[in-house]
Amino acid sequence: MSALAVVAVLWAATQEPSSLDRLRHAVEEARRELAAEQERLAKEDAAEEAELARAKQNLAKLTDELVDRNAALGKKSKDLEGLRAERTKLRQERTSALQSWIELHRTGTDMRQKLADLVDALPPSESRGAQRKWLEESKVNLDRPPGEPVDLSPLLAAGRSLLGEAATSNSFGQVIRNADGTEEEAQVLRAGMIFHAYQAKKSGRLGEVAAAPAGQGGYRWTEALPEWAKRDLEKALEEASGSSPTLHLPIDVTQRLAPERRDSSRSLFETLRAGGPVMIPLLAVGLLGCLVTLERIITLLSKSGGSDRDVAAVLESCRSGNWEEAERLAQFGRGLRMRALLAGLSARSLGRASVEEAIRQAVLREMPSLERSLSLLAVLAGISPMLGLLGTVTGMIRTFDVIRLFGSGDPGIMAGGISEALVATATGLVIAIPILLVHSFVSGRVDRILADTQVHVAALLPLVPDSDTAEVAHG
Repeated sequence: MSALAVVAVLWAATQEPSSLDRLRHAVEEARRELAAEQERLAKEDAAEEAELARAKQNLAKLTDELVDRNAALGKKSKDLEGLRAERTKLRQERTSALQSWIELHRTGTDMRQKLADLVDALPPSESRGAQRKWLEESKVNLDRPPGEPVDLSPLLAAGRSLLGEAATSNSFGQVIRNADGTEEEAQVLRAGMIFHAYQAKKSGRLGEVAAAPAGQGGYRWTEALPEWAKRDLEKALEEASGSSPTLHLPIDVTQRLAPERRDSSRSLFETLRAGGPVMIPLLAVGLLGCLVTLERIITLLSKSGGSDRDVAAVLESCRSGNWEEAERLAQFGRGLRMRALLAGLSARSLGRASVEEAIRQAVLREMPSLERSLSLLAVLAGISPMLGLLGTVTGMIRTFDVIRLFGSGDPGIMAGGISEALVATATGLVIAIPILLVHSFVSGRVDRILADTQVHVAALLPLVPDSDTAEVAHG
């Protein structure tokens, strides 16, 4: 009940005493209302208390759930960090595995290529077909996309086969391409990888593997064997057919010495070819020197022709005054002396001075043919050693190139360049020395011809009348 109602009741009581009952009734009513209000408020308080208790319970429950969730979240965060670390580790392992795969693939590819080159370079064997098949299978495996498993067992099988082949010997039938380049059925003898030989079944021809030509791969057969090598090879082929053969092979373990060179003999053509490209101009110089020498010999024989007796007959006719006979003898004579005497006799009517001038002009006309090619011989004699020196330089360059590529541990690989240098130098000297001798001989011969001509011309001049005597005689 509100304060306003209480005031109203009290005011009413003061106004009308007869209304006390009503006041009481109002008070009772107010009390009942107050009690009801208090009961309602108590219920509301109880409800609120209950609600608060439930809220506290929910709060406690939610707090517990929050703690649990936080704990679960922390655990999951730790699990997530672990998963991230595991993912990073797996990525690193994947990268490492991929790199290992790449290295394995590269190694396998290189190994296969080297084995394929070795198989192609080696002469035939009983297992060569299987080796090539394994190498083809390994090529298919190595061509797979990156990351896929690679089966290297065929590659390893080919390698094991080659290693086993290197440690055994065998004799087997095989169709080969012989030293002439024709296919022929033959019995092939193999001793490891260092010796292969064959004997043709039809013709019985014997051959063995020799070093491949310089700068070329593979192998070649040769049948240019010395007699002792043929005997040893025939014996080895016979022994190879037994159950436990003991082979006696004419073998060169280095495979660098051609069988035909084991005779310690080399043809002139092979020797010249060993001199290298510079041998071509050297041989051209030598050939030109021979032609010039031959031409000089023919020319000098023609210039110095005529015997001393013919010259003496001409001079004797001049002393006896029989000029026509002397001129006739000189006209039919040979050599520079006779032509010089003929020129002088033809000008005798003009006086001694004219005779001397005519002889001088005749000698001068002959001089170019006498001295022709002397300068060429001198040039050839000088250029031959220079070309030989050029061959020496190119041979040494080749030797140093070999040393740069392979080192200096094996003298055999440097022998080609050294041989080229020495052969070229020797050839240049062999050509230059004879040309120098020919040049000296030709120069001396020309000087002797001129000196002999001057001697006989000097003997003619006193016999020729001077100009006054010639005019009187002519008149």
